[in-house]
Amino acid sequence: LTLHSQPNRGSCFTLTVPLAPAPRPVPPPVVEAAAPLRATSHLSVLLIEDDVLSSAATLGLLESWGYSVYAAHDGASALALCPGQVVPDFVVCDYRLPGSANGIELIAQLRQACGREVPACLVSGDIGEQLRQRATSARLELLPKPVQASRLRSVMQNTIRIKPASGLA
Repeated sequence: LTLHSQPNRGSCFTLTVPLAPAPRPVPPPVVEAAAPLRATSHLSVLLIEDDVLSSAATLGLLESWGYSVYAAHDGASALALCPGQVVPDFVVCDYRLPGSANGIELIAQLRQACGREVPACLVSGDIGEQLRQRATSARLELLPKPVQASRLRSVMQNTIRIKPASGLA
């Protein structure tokens, strides 16, 4: 460190640092997907999400947990799947869907089409008290976006009826 100063004119500081090799980059921590808490390979999930990125992320997460996932981007495509192609074990549905549709009404229609109370949850960026009350009245858990994987997993594990594996009662 050097200093050159002249009264009434200013000062100049110089810092000399020896050149050292760059530090080796630290690899990012390895994050492993948690193993499923229960057998899920025989369970199906209907994912209804109109946002392409949210849909892809949630679909990948659900598949990594061992679920068979059917994706729909709106109510019409979801209703076309049920019950003809799939009777889901669980539904993950966005609240705000294209047009005037909303997730609460769509889940009610899906439950009617499937002929049973399909376990489901609602996801939304809007988590106001009024929507929370409507979701509760419809027997739906409301999860805020972005959805936390641990919270979604907990809701699913606590509400899905696990089908017995073949040969087990």
